[in-house]
Amino acid sequence: MDYRNTYLETQITTATPQKLRLMLIEGAIRFAQQAINAWEEGRGEDGLSALMRSQAVVAELLGSVREDGTPITRQVIDIYAFLALELHAAEMDADAQRIAGVIRVLQEDRQTWQELCQQMPEAPQPVASEYSQASEILAPRRVEASFSAGYSPPQVNFPSTGASSGFSLEV
Repeated sequence: MDYRNTYLETQITTATPQKLRLMLIEGAIRFAQQAINAWEEGRGEDGLSALMRSQAVVAELLGSVREDGTPITRQVIDIYAFLALELHAAEMDADAQRIAGVIRVLQEDRQTWQELCQQMPEAPQPVASEYSQASEILAPRRVEASFSAGYSPPQVNFPSTGASSGFSLEV
């Protein structure tokens, strides 16, 4: 029996939305750092694999932001879209410095979500049939992102449906 996977599965299935988001951010940071380390050690394929995992997590973070028309939501979407573009450019140029820049932004994001998890240890509760602004931002929504083999930036498509999907985290 693989106790690590069992533990991780339990952590994911019992986590609050804000904790799940924090776990995704931590995963994106971890994979990005693994990419830098692998490239520095001359393990190009391992670095590319780790970078692609970081890209997938950032795409999930982007996709989990529900567009509600508020300025803060638009800023969050813009930040994650920028991070996706930077990771794509880093992949094309094998540029560890770009990845390091993405890590710095994600570390700031992690700190914010750590504080939110401390202030809100339980899942948000509905208030008068609407969730608080924090839970609206946390509500998952599927976004399809594709990363092309050329220099063109990833295309991000926002579906018009309000359907939501669950979070996923592979280790």
